[in-house]
Amino acid sequence: MAVPPPNVALRSAAERERYLCMDGSAVTLPVAPGGGTVSTQVYVGSLETYNLVRHPDGSVSFGSTFQNTYLRMDGSDIIPGIEILGGGGVVNVQFGIGPYEKFLIRRNGIPNGGCANANPDRGTVGIESKHFPGRWLCFSWKGPGNIVVNVQGKFTNDCAFDLLLLN
Repeated sequence: MAVPPPNVALRSAAERERYLCMDGSAVTLPVAPGGGTVSTQVYVGSLETYNLVRHPDGSVSFGSTFQNTYLRMDGSDIIPGIEILGGGGVVNVQFGIGPYEKFLIRRNGIPNGGCANANPDRGTVGIESKHFPGRWLCFSWKGPGNIVVNVQGKFTNDCAFDLLLLN
């Protein structure tokens, strides 16, 4: 009998009351630009809980509550190694798993380094795109209460997450 994938949540290491939230309820077929909404929330509910799907190539995908929908990241317009004020790229939802839905979980953010909020004892990680190396999942702070989930070209504190095992 196969072991089901673990359920996880992603909490910001910089702002510990913020969790990644993914609504893929309207995503029922694959579409090139993806769809749905990825944002943040201040609690963990069904939209903040993900099935961590492991792939033979060492990458993972984050499956949502909605059947066959996954976190998608397009970092094609982001230059790796360059910090972009406010981030960029597109983070949304896709039906099924393709290259944009595969990620590498990097302990302390990057294989050979870390950041001020990276704490390996706490499980702090960076989420790097497998398809777009050097592009990181990020919470960008646009002002009080205005947080955007997007892509960063350089690992920063806003790219550090606590990977919480829920089961």
